[in-house]
Amino acid sequence: MPIKQSDWIKHFPLKTPRPEQIQAINFILEKFKSGARFVILEAPLGIGKSAIAVTVSNYINDKFDNPDKKASYIITTQKILQEQYVRDFPYIANITAKQNFQCENRAPGVTCDMGLTMAKILMKSTFKSYYGSCCYVKARRNFDGSHIGLTNLSYFLSHALNKNDLSERNLMVIDECHNVENVVTDFAALTFTKHFIQDILKMPFPNVARMSIEDFVKWIKFTYATKLSNDYLSLESKMGAMSSESYLESNSGLASMKKVEDYKRKLENVSIGLKNFNKDEWVMTVSATQDIVSIKPIFASKYTNNMLYKFADKLLLMSGTILDKNTFCQNIGIDPNKAEFLSLDSPFPVANRPVFEVPVGSMGRKSIDITLPKMVATIKELLDHHKNEKGIIHCHNYKIAKYISDNISSDRLLFHSSDDRIDVLNFHIKSTQPTVLVSPSFTEGIDLQGKLSRFQIIAKIPFPFLGDNYVKEKMNRVNGWYAWQTLKSVIQASGRSVRDYDDYAITYILDSDWSFLKSKNLGMIPMWFKNAIQK
Repeated sequence: MPIKQSDWIKHFPLKTPRPEQIQAINFILEKFKSGARFVILEAPLGIGKSAIAVTVSNYINDKFDNPDKKASYIITTQKILQEQYVRDFPYIANITAKQNFQCENRAPGVTCDMGLTMAKILMKSTFKSYYGSCCYVKARRNFDGSHIGLTNLSYFLSHALNKNDLSERNLMVIDECHNVENVVTDFAALTFTKHFIQDILKMPFPNVARMSIEDFVKWIKFTYATKLSNDYLSLESKMGAMSSESYLESNSGLASMKKVEDYKRKLENVSIGLKNFNKDEWVMTVSATQDIVSIKPIFASKYTNNMLYKFADKLLLMSGTILDKNTFCQNIGIDPNKAEFLSLDSPFPVANRPVFEVPVGSMGRKSIDITLPKMVATIKELLDHHKNEKGIIHCHNYKIAKYISDNISSDRLLFHSSDDRIDVLNFHIKSTQPTVLVSPSFTEGIDLQGKLSRFQIIAKIPFPFLGDNYVKEKMNRVNGWYAWQTLKSVIQASGRSVRDYDDYAITYILDSDWSFLKSKNLGMIPMWFKNAIQK
């Protein structure tokens, strides 16, 4: 018998499911019932993916209850989405890193990671009792014992390293799964800065410009790791000898404990990286100033299979921007032939989300300096056209943001750095004036619902940076990956301002490179987005 709404409606967490949710839940449960292990759902904004995740999890708990396994993990690739789940479904057991919990037994400002470290030093004989009373430990036990456990992908990966730290479950839901590849490869990456090597470890920074990746890995293994390990053991010994609670709670004491934890984390990352390193599957990238070096795997599959998929019998992956099933699956280690796929239409009226192509010129490296003055002139016109409305300008990098700042004098424009981006966003949200965010990094994870944004400008198509060897290798090895990454970012950016059925906003694309990207990759662009493009 096929799955029907009546089979799962009692598990739906909200009042009434939308038609798209009914279609999606029926499809997902039917495919799982038929034996599929992977189900991929492409569901644009407004479908209500979180309610789908909770419904499927509850159904699995009811129908496939196994005394040896809990029902599901719900994993988000963005912490901001995790917070949204907590707001919408506060009864779900949620866990984040220890440093996000305020220690209840220490002075204000001391988080649980530091509180537990202090307890190990000061309370050796009674630590076990103290550990059980820690609010983070209680939250983690609740997460482990609940049928639905919510966390973020970075936390899950860090704890998947310990084989006994996470149990297998019947189901794993990964929300905003289009980010899995980036999160996993960044998690596996090893990054080294000249500042840390020279100024902190007090050792020479290698001549990276003349080193192959094999040479650099040898330096990591026999020089860097040795020095870091010796310094860590020395710091740990000194901390272990401390017996003053007042010192440990002081700024100096907290800084020392954080330094020990930082060294420990770096050593663990190096150990894992060296274990998994393969010269044919990793790339090395050196910054233009030769003061930052990173090595990272080209493919996420080795990590996704060993540190993610093995923890569940069935996996539901959801995103609004899958775009191309085969490319998506190849990037994260799933056989496309073994994955079921459903793509849904946008529930929002096309009239509420028009996309206007306003090509002012190419914003590519060779043409950007010629195009920037034209782009600024067009932005001025659009700002005047929307003079009483809030909006956002997606500029892709800080160079463009600075050019806009230098050439448009307006109190409406809000610029941010990497340090104050959330503060600036909150100011925009609270301000009663028609402020406009100018940002290279708000293409995902923010909600500019209603009057918070009635227009958005995509100043530059966000092509991945070709100066990164990872990008070049990935582009050469995976057909369509470069376009897939770019389109993903464009479509995600376009979704910041239309957040509900009655919401509306206009999107303007100024970079003429969009025309080439669109024409060469029409098959990747969802119909609901193509329908919004004004002719």
